[in-house]
Amino acid sequence: MVALLLMSTHTFFDAFKTYRDAQNVTYTVSDIVSRYTEIDDSLLVDLNDIFDAVLGESDGNSFLRVTSVTEYFGEIRIDWSASTKGATTYTTVADLPIEDIPVLSSGETLIIVESSYRFNPSFTPPGIIAKDYVSRSIITPRFAGKLDFVPAT
Repeated sequence: MVALLLMSTHTFFDAFKTYRDAQNVTYTVSDIVSRYTEIDDSLLVDLNDIFDAVLGESDGNSFLRVTSVTEYFGEIRIDWSASTKGATTYTTVADLPIEDIPVLSSGETLIIVESSYRFNPSFTPPGIIAKDYVSRSIITPRFAGKLDFVPAT
């Protein structure tokens, strides 16, 4: 019983640590992206590789999604959305996490950076299962009014 309790405790704290690390790396990636004036597919792939390296991801279950939105006279519009590893992108405003987007002034732009990471516990006690952690960071561009995306040709 004590061994089961110890293994369960280890798995619980490993899950919490993984969630926290994924969130911290997402914040770091969003800070990196906010310092650019334009990004492309290769930068997103490189950032996803950094994300994987920090979290020790090797089976390809993680992805990054970066979306730029702008407020136009009371209406939020998607400027562009890009992702890695074939993940879906935002195509309509209804897909956006509107509840997380702060009140914007007209013409203001935000960058939404999302990451997904699959946590597979080494020991599966009752109540802890494999789970996809999704982290989100919303930030304004630092050196330009708007972040541009240059797709691969």
